[in-house]
Amino acid sequence: MPQYRLHLHDGPTRPSETRYIDLPSNEEALELARDALIDNEQFSRAEVWTDDRIVVVFERGGDRP
Repeated sequence: MPQYRLHLHDGPTRPSETRYIDLPSNEEALELARDALIDNEQFSRAEVWTDDRIVVVFERGGDRP
């Protein structure tokens, strides 16, 4: 099972958060990133990486829900 790195951040002034997760597919990684950004309003960007390759980037719009 591939290991993915979820990186959540919101610019240079707020500490970022990184999680390492084993998931069966890129599709599961996409869902993880989207859900993490929805659940954590303190972050505006979620990136998912595997090895040295970026899988997906989600960014919240200017106004937070």
